[in-house]
Parts: sequence; structure tokens; C-alpha cells
Amino acid sequence: MTTATAAAREAWDLIRQRDKARQIREQTLRLSQGRPHHLGGQLSCVEILVSIFYGHAPTLPDTRFVLSKGHACITLYAILADLGLIPAEELETIMEAGGRLLGHPCRTTTPAVDASTGSLGMGLSMAAGMALAARTTGRETHVHALLGDGEMQSGQVWEALMLMGHHQLDTVHTVIDCNGAQADGDTADIIGLEPLPARLEAMGLEAVECDGHDLAALNEALAEPRRGRPRVIVARTVKGKSVPMMEGDNRWHSGALSRDQLANALASLY
Repeated sequence: MTTATAAAREAWDLIRQRDKARQIREQTLRLSQGRPHHLGGQLSCVEILVSIFYGHAPTLPDTRFVLSKGHACITLYAILADLGLIPAEELETIMEAGGRLLGHPCRTTTPAVDASTGSLGMGLSMAAGMALAARTTGRETHVHALLGDGEMQSGQVWEALMLMGHHQLDTVHTVIDCNGAQADGDTADIIGLEPLPARLEAMGLEAVECDGHDLAALNEALAEPRRGRPRVIVARTVKGKSVPMMEGDNRWHSGALSRDQLANALASLY
């Protein structure tokens, strides 16, 4: 493949991902109408999930995904349906009694879900365990893990990061959705994390900071880390991204959209 052809393909892939991000964001809004859920934090991680599922993961031979911030599962379900991993019509059963699409991801009920999550702080340990277990059997399994910045206040997360650094688990691709807010308010006011990149580097990890809504930057950040040094991406995002009435407003941390609110959100979506 020539340099020009590769550049053209990369540009086309970026356009496709941007279109996909808008589609998934719109689907997330529609599926949140009448369903009490964590909409603000779902909208903040759309581009991250699109970059992982449509950009990075398909280029790797053996991949797993752990949504440690399990409350963003509606966005995940929308992507799984778009990829044909679950029936599209099943999206209408999210959170319904007896259904497979629960209010948090569950690997025993939902196809293509690799880890049951929802209790915050546990997902990265699962991801590290998957990668380490694969290594002991001679396989190279790549595991993507998406965390929220609020759950970074959990001690178990830092234990997992230390383990990753110690064992040089460079097949774990960690992204932190840093939207600056959690259930009780601003993350900085509850337990501050900064300087987060410097803290990660001090643990033997490679910290990369980027705009979590810039797909080109995310694609570059998700490229292979330096061998032997796990990469952690600090993705700076906006809660409620692309819906003006929700952006940066933590009242949208959870709650259901009314029909009128959905119409307003879709009309103003950018």
C-alpha cells in the first residue's frame, strides 16, 4: 500500500468513525427515553468506544473489552447491535424484566460482553487478569478497559495499575474517561486525581493525554504502546457531550429523558 493510499484510507476511516459516533450518540439518546440511566457519562465516552470498536480492536488478532464504568452500557449495547453482535430489535428490551440487556453489562446474559461490571473499581483488575492469564498459556490477548475518573478513587484500580506496571502488561489498553464529574459532584472536589498523568508515569506506565472527543487523537493514542510499558490514556471529555442542555451539567448524571426532552436533545445535537 502506497503512502498516499494509506493516508486516503486513514482519512476515510476517520470520516466513517465520526459518522458512526453521531449515529451511536443519537441511538443512546433514543434508548434513554423513559429509561432512568446515566446519560451524561454515556455521552462523554461515545468517541472512546467508537475508536476502540471501529478503529483499534479490529486490527488486533485476539481482543476482549471490559466496560469498567458499567453504567455506560446503553452506548455499548448500541455499538454491539450496530456490529451485529446482538439483534438490533433487542435494544428495545433494555432493562426490561426477563431481558438479556440489563442495566449494567452481564457476561452470562449478553452476547459479546466479556465481563460483568457495575460495581465501580473492579474492571481494570479483570482486564489485567485476562491479559496475564493469556500470557501464562502462551497467547497474546489484547484487553481494552474503559474506566471513569470517579472510579479512579477506588484503591483496587491502583492495585491493578501497579500489577500492570510490574508485569509489563502492554496488552492491556486502558482509557480513563475524565469528564470531571461523578454522582456527588465534581471529581476534583471529592478526591482530586491530578496530576494524573504524572502519577501513572511514576508507576512504570506510559501515560498519554488527549481530547477524548477527537477521534484522530484517540486513534493515535490507542496505537501500540512501547513494548513492555502498558499505556494508559487520560481522555479529557465533557459530560453530556454534543447536547447543549446537558454539557457539563451534572444533573444529567442519571435520569430518564421525557419525550419532549428527547426531541429537544435530538434537535440540538451537534
